[in-house]
Amino acid sequence: MAYSDMDALGVMGEEELKALIRTMGAACDVARVVDPATFEARTLDADGVAFNEPYTCYTALCHDRRCENCISMRAIEEHRPVSKFEFCDGDAYFITARPVLFEGRPHTVEMVQKVSDDVGIHEGLEDLQEHIQTETDHEFVDGFTGAYSRKYFDDGLHSMQGRKLAIVKIENLARINEEDGYPAGDLVLKRIAHEILANTRIEDSVVHYKGNKFLVQFEDMESDDFPALVTRISEAVNAVTIESHPHLHPMVYVAAVDEDGTYGELAERALQMLAEAEKAGNRLVIRSSDAHHHAHVHARAASSAETLHHAPDKLIVDVDELTGLATSSAIRLHIQHVIEERHTGKEGYCVIYLDVENFKQFNRTYGTQGGDLLLKFIADQIREQFPESRAARMSGDIFVIVTHEPDVRQRLMHIRDVVAAYQDRIACEVKAGVFSLDEAAHDAAAAIDLAKVACESVKGRYDLAVRLYDSELDQEISMNEYVVNNIERAIEEGHIKIFYQPIIRAMTGHVCDFEALSRWDDPEHGLLPPAAFISTLERFHLINKLDECIVRQACQHQADLKAAGKRLVPISVNLSRLDFQLGDIFATVEEAVAKAGIPRSMLNIEVTESALDDDAEYFAEQLERFREAGYEVWMDDFGSGYSSLNLLKDYRFDTLKIDMAFLAGFDNNPKSREIIVTVVDMAKKLGIRTLIEGVETKQQYRFLQRIGCEMLQGYYFGKPRPYDEDTFSELVVEDARERAYFDALGSVNLLGLPVGEGAAGATGDVTESESRSAPMALIEYRNDAYRFLSANEAYLALIEGIRSESLDEVQEALSGGSLAFSDELYDQLEETRTTGARETLRIRPVNGEEHQIHVRHIATGPGAHAFMVMPVLIA
Repeated sequence: MAYSDMDALGVMGEEELKALIRTMGAACDVARVVDPATFEARTLDADGVAFNEPYTCYTALCHDRRCENCISMRAIEEHRPVSKFEFCDGDAYFITARPVLFEGRPHTVEMVQKVSDDVGIHEGLEDLQEHIQTETDHEFVDGFTGAYSRKYFDDGLHSMQGRKLAIVKIENLARINEEDGYPAGDLVLKRIAHEILANTRIEDSVVHYKGNKFLVQFEDMESDDFPALVTRISEAVNAVTIESHPHLHPMVYVAAVDEDGTYGELAERALQMLAEAEKAGNRLVIRSSDAHHHAHVHARAASSAETLHHAPDKLIVDVDELTGLATSSAIRLHIQHVIEERHTGKEGYCVIYLDVENFKQFNRTYGTQGGDLLLKFIADQIREQFPESRAARMSGDIFVIVTHEPDVRQRLMHIRDVVAAYQDRIACEVKAGVFSLDEAAHDAAAAIDLAKVACESVKGRYDLAVRLYDSELDQEISMNEYVVNNIERAIEEGHIKIFYQPIIRAMTGHVCDFEALSRWDDPEHGLLPPAAFISTLERFHLINKLDECIVRQACQHQADLKAAGKRLVPISVNLSRLDFQLGDIFATVEEAVAKAGIPRSMLNIEVTESALDDDAEYFAEQLERFREAGYEVWMDDFGSGYSSLNLLKDYRFDTLKIDMAFLAGFDNNPKSREIIVTVVDMAKKLGIRTLIEGVETKQQYRFLQRIGCEMLQGYYFGKPRPYDEDTFSELVVEDARERAYFDALGSVNLLGLPVGEGAAGATGDVTESESRSAPMALIEYRNDAYRFLSANEAYLALIEGIRSESLDEVQEALSGGSLAFSDELYDQLEETRTTGARETLRIRPVNGEEHQIHVRHIATGPGAHAFMVMPVLIA
């Protein structure tokens, strides 16, 4: 087939191929492109890029010659997806081939999934393989599930006369997709499909009817055998478990009809029965036009349903095995009952949606057994706090409570507190959303969804753990919808702006970097702060559009400054986890930098700690691409999550941006200062620079300068400002030629040499760590004069003893450049500088005690030398 022929048929191109792999790749074990003309294959990576040398496709399936039923050749010949099973070393593989234009020639993309582990096709698989291969010779097959596609039903079965048909619906598939991710939902969908295929006969047809629904057409079956087969299917699909996701419990409803009509008519009747079954809580309903048989079937269905459903006012026995709480189906029935009865005395009820933040990390650390114990503990706390209420575990770490008990917020805060204290190493925080059933809610699903919206609104917030769905939140939702619907227009029309906030070199007070912060100057709503749109764009997977816009603008601003002859200052831009998953962000940055004609060193890459929560190996590779190309990589919000220290083991960073939350308790919580000191000390030992955000006072500035934090950012130095050339030129900006010099000075650890307990321990705003450090100071020689750059607390205390001034006065004199040198220190500095010695040593008294005075040359910059001075008491 010629290229033009395939193009005219709408065959997938390379960009569509990449989009397919990024969307579906996680659901298969191997994705590869195959040239049917040569049988050469190349494996695709997660972005749909072929990365290895060609190999013969059939050898990977343990064959020594071409497959007899080559699905790639058939896919090309028939211009459609084709699927089949293959066996290799005792394992079964499900393979789908789709035509694709690759490197200008016809190829196929083959997606291979091993099914023997996760989908467990057991007895009769050979018959199933033969059946599918025979049937796909002349009809379409849904390559994802192995069942027939909806087209097969619409084009053939729909108008045919029939008798027996069933609809199978996975009721909670959307929730599984949302809470556990689409790969988990895909596993559930495939597992259900294969259970249906394995429990039907060769002559029956299984159709992937729509999303979470399958249709089964039964051919030439006796009515007496029909209920038993449908019941077997129902039991099989409701018993499905996924080995790799043991907490997932698909909830499946089955409706079957044994009546005359076209299969289209039978499907409509079955769908109507399915809706009634869900409302009643019956997992299986069967209807027959035979009156005697009709009664028999309903008796069996009622017997089966007895274990699944009781009247809402009776004890719920549809129980979650792990926690002993109700299941999602049972709680939905109860909520529906409360809604229907709310005008007859059942008022004052509310639905609570409860989620556990950081549960995934807890599971990784303690395993599924540890996670299960935590879930049981939470269930016990719910029972204790809401003894007169109904509660359920919906799935994973999601709980729903229906209550009319008072003091809901206090009860929930108690649960949050005891769960937070459950384990010191990995702290989990309970978040909850509350929806009042006195408000308008048409059904249980809507009530749960609105409670969930309230819960989602407090995730990631330090200040709020419980929120009621109210008019304010409703307005937030409206704004979220506005953001989603208008982000592309805002980018195209230039409403997305950059505000720049200066980053200060602590040692000099000069600007050494700027951070690019996004603002949305909307013609309808005015200037929107990041909080109004960032999290929404993250949630709807649109953040990459914003981030790419900011990268391009920042590079263009650098180009404008360069053209105007202004001094360039590095700009840091924030990237999201989704930037790496939804496209090639490295290529986007490279393109923007090249177009602007600026050095890579003028753009720093910031990633938040939370962005690195999943797939450490992949993100480490992506970040290393930036570092190897010449960009600096910074970790933003260090300390805001639960895995900060572990991330330092897995990733390489140039700078840690310490979360501003630690400065929030600076004045009244000594632990905040101690934590900051510890992080700065650790970072220097690892060769990583530190930057702290949120500096607002002179006291904070002096403290951070004293402990050796290299860079500072906050309102004390300047608020974010919109871009213009004056934004960069009005401030005192560091000369780029001195950047390496000051980086070398910043690497000196003024906290790093403990000398015992110290003379007096920690006092005032001096931390315990500082009190145990050796006296050290940094001194610079520039313009034929020496001046102090920085000194730690221990050194300032020595000066205080000599000068008889307060510690604050000494530090003020040091910062203002007026701190005087003794003649002896001046002579030793001159000796070190003029002789070129790396270090000199003298012994002399300080405050009446003998000290060794070490003076070490540590860096040379443009017209400057830097020295470290360290007096050591002689015992």
